[in-house]
Amino acid sequence: PQTDPQLFYRAIAVQSKTKLKSGGMLFFETHENFAHQTKALLIELGYQQVELKLDLQQKARLLKGVWI
Repeated sequence: PQTDPQLFYRAIAVQSKTKLKSGGMLFFETHENFAHQTKALLIELGYQQVELKLDLQQKARLLKGVWI
């Protein structure tokens, strides 16, 4: 059976929408292979100012989203 690599990111992001105050931030460290997919997920869920940053090895792994 295939597993959804976004399963936990999605669950955390959805639940955080009810926990964060306006302007609250959500941060993820992702696997570089799924960083852009996770960024798209946050945008789809309504997070704003979604940013993907490089780690010290210059791999896209750090993700931030703001709940408005």
